[in-house]
Amino acid sequence: MMNKITITYLFLINNLLFSQDWNNIAIPAKLDEGYKWELHSQSDDFNYESQGNYKNLTFKNKWIDTFHNPWKGPGLTEWDQNFSEISDGYLKIKAGQKKGSKKINTGCITSKVKLKYPVFIETKVKISNSSLSCAVWMLSPDDTQEIDIIEAYGSDNQNNDWYSKRIHLSHHMFKRSPFEDYQPTDDESWYFSNGTTWHEKWVRVGVYWKDPFTLEYYIDGEMVREVKGMDIIDPNNYSEKKGIYKEMDIIINAEDQTWRASKGLTPSKKDLKNVKKNTFLVDWIRIYKPVMTEEFVSLQRQNVLEETNKAPLIDVEKKLTSTVKELTNIKKEKLDNNIVEVTEKQTTNKFDSNSITTTHKKIVSDSLKTKKIVVEKSIDNQLFTKENKINIDYKSFTMYKTNDKSKILEITSDMFINKVQLLTHKLNVFQEFAIDKKITKLNVSDLPKGFYYINVLFDDKLATQTYSAKE
Repeated sequence: MMNKITITYLFLINNLLFSQDWNNIAIPAKLDEGYKWELHSQSDDFNYESQGNYKNLTFKNKWIDTFHNPWKGPGLTEWDQNFSEISDGYLKIKAGQKKGSKKINTGCITSKVKLKYPVFIETKVKISNSSLSCAVWMLSPDDTQEIDIIEAYGSDNQNNDWYSKRIHLSHHMFKRSPFEDYQPTDDESWYFSNGTTWHEKWVRVGVYWKDPFTLEYYIDGEMVREVKGMDIIDPNNYSEKKGIYKEMDIIINAEDQTWRASKGLTPSKKDLKNVKKNTFLVDWIRIYKPVMTEEFVSLQRQNVLEETNKAPLIDVEKKLTSTVKELTNIKKEKLDNNIVEVTEKQTTNKFDSNSITTTHKKIVSDSLKTKKIVVEKSIDNQLFTKENKINIDYKSFTMYKTNDKSKILEITSDMFINKVQLLTHKLNVFQEFAIDKKITKLNVSDLPKGFYYINVLFDDKLATQTYSAKE
C-alpha cells in the first residue's frame, strides 16, 4: 500500500515539475467548428538554466543564440550571446555598455523552427525600464515580411512617456532593392489601456496569424486589434497580392533603434550599469497550430461516404452496352473480318452495398474467326470488384508524392478517370479537373494548410481519399 502511495505521490510531483506555466490559461483565439489547438514543439516555458556563450542542449534544441542572419543589430546595437540567459524560470534579455566602445550589447535569440499561418503565438513578458526596444517578433528569412507580436519601449524617461504607455502591435512589408518599408500607421497600432505604464507589470501578448490577409492581436486574453484585407496588410503590393504568406522565424531581443536614438531616446552609460533596469523578462512563449478533431474527421468521412451512396449512378445497362461496343470496335480492328456477336441481358441500375446485382463478361471462343461476348447477370460482388479493381472506399486508387521539388500528387487507376475534385473539409469544391485518362498529377504546393478530400470519379463510381496540406 505504501509503495502505491509513494508512486502516486512521485507521479503527481513529476507532473507539477514538468507542467507548462500556461496550462491553466485559456487560448483566446477561436477556431472554426471541428478544429482544436495543438501545442507546437517550439513553445518554451524557460523552466531550466542556460547561460553565457555556451548554452546547454535544452536551449539549443529550440533556439539559436543570435539573430537569424549575420547582422549584428541596428544603430548602436551589437547582439552578444553573453547578454541572453535563462535562469529563475525566465528568459532574460539584458543590455550593457560594450567595453571600450559606444556600442550597446544586448541579447537576441531566434527560433530553430520556422512557422507559417495559421498559427497562434502568445508570450508573457515584463518589458525593461529602458529606452531600448523590447520585442518578440517574426521575420521571414529574406527579411521582406515581419509581424511584431510585441514591440515596446518602457523607459521612465519623461521624453518616453507617450511610448511607455503603449504597446506597438504592427507588421511590416519590405522591398529590399530599392529599400521600401510599409507598416500600418493607424492609432490602433499603438495599444493604450487607461494609462498603464507597461514596464510596471507582466502582460500577455499574442497574435493569431489566421491567413495571409488576417492578423488578430490579443492583450491579456482579449482581442484588441484585427488587421484584415489587402488595403491594410499590403497596400503597396510588395507581396504581389499574396499577403503575409512566407514562413517566419520567431525572434526575441532588445535593441537600440536609430529613429529613437535620433530623438535622444537611448540609454546613458549610467542607465546601462543598472542591470535590473535593463533586463527584459520573458516568462514563456506558447505556439499553437489548428488541427481537425478526430471526431470531425470521422464525421466528414462519413458524410462523404453517405453522399457517395446517394449520388446518382449511370444506368449500368447503358454503361455495359457502351463498354461492349468499345470492345467490339477493338476486336474489329484487330481481327479484320472476324465476327463479334454481342448478347446483352437486362441488368439492374440500383447500387446496394449489401446485395448488388452486377455483371461480368465472359468471352466464348468458337473459332479463330469468331468471338462471342456474353454479358451475364451475377450477384458475385467480389468477382465484379476484383475484375474492375474499383471500390467505393479509401483505397480505390493509388496516390503518392513524386520526386519533383514541388509538391506533386500522382493519382493512378486501372480505369479511365473522368474527373478529379479537390474539396475543403466542409465539402466545398476547391478545385475541379476533367481528366479522361488513367494517370493524373495534382500540384498541391500552394494549397493553404488544412484538411482536404480528393474525389476521383470513374463514370458511375466515386472514390475518395483524404489529404492534409502541411506548412
